[in-house]
Amino acid sequence: MNKLSMITVKITDLCNFNCSYCFERSELKDRPTVFNKIDELLPFFNKFEYEDRVKAYLFGGELFLFPGVIEKVHKEISKLQRNKDTKLTT
Repeated sequence: MNKLSMITVKITDLCNFNCSYCFERSELKDRPTVFNKIDELLPFFNKFEYEDRVKAYLFGGELFLFPGVIEKVHKEISKLQRNKDTKLTT
């Protein structure tokens, strides 16, 4: 099995901007859905093997509408450094 060098977590679709270049449809951007399975992240990510260096990406609508969620997700992903002996960059 190949080792992963990147992981990505989508935090939300919600966005309070109306950028002319945005590709998201308004019905998606207006949904207040937020990633809420934080306790399932580490068990899921522990199933995989990783390269020595792993890049972690958080994306979605306007992430900074949910700073607490960003912090919790980052904390869980950071545990991979200990569990999988890898260097994580975000």
